[in-house]
Amino acid sequence: MSAQGFTIHIADKKINVTPKGGNGRFKETALLGWDGGNDNPFTLQFFIYDSGKQLPTEPFEGSPSEVTTPFTGTLKAVPAGQDAPAYSYTISKPGYPPLDPIIIVDRK
Repeated sequence: MSAQGFTIHIADKKINVTPKGGNGRFKETALLGWDGGNDNPFTLQFFIYDSGKQLPTEPFEGSPSEVTTPFTGTLKAVPAGQDAPAYSYTISKPGYPPLDPIIIVDRK
């Protein structure tokens, strides 16, 4: 299974992500990856998106809420009886304004 990937890069003195600005909708247990190529490393910090609040979380199996690129991880399964989550994440690199995309998780 290959990762559904995001490419992070610096353009016009800001952080950019393709495709879709780093936003996406994925099935639970999807394999996702981020790569900054020549601009590595970037720091990714993940949050549960809850009523506009950002609470640090670990959305990937066996991974901490903060990682550096390149990074590949498998989204956790959604426990029975719980709503599928949405995660915001912050992509940062010293000297550049951070970027805050969102990942929406759907049940299989």
